[in-house]
Amino acid sequence: MKIKEFQMKQYKLIDGEYKKIGVWTMPFDRMSLEIEIDDAYPDEQEEANWIINRLVEADSFPLPDDFLEHWQEQMSPYEGMMGEIEDIHNES
Repeated sequence: MKIKEFQMKQYKLIDGEYKKIGVWTMPFDRMSLEIEIDDAYPDEQEEANWIINRLVEADSFPLPDDFLEHWQEQMSPYEGMMGEIEDIHNES
């Protein structure tokens, strides 16, 4: 069975360059969200945990159609950026 997911990479501005620090993954049905952040960035991991906790507490699933796009637009380019949203097909 193929499972379709959307994936978006997160980048942090470090010494004038954008470095990949994590990946956001959301299934096609928008019923969950996984944010994986490199252990070297605990502040960003804490923020990711906060986002997930707020969504769960607010019973926000399924997520809005434009959820990942919203986060792309909200990140300040002085802090980092979100990559393109990619369709990923996983075998299960």
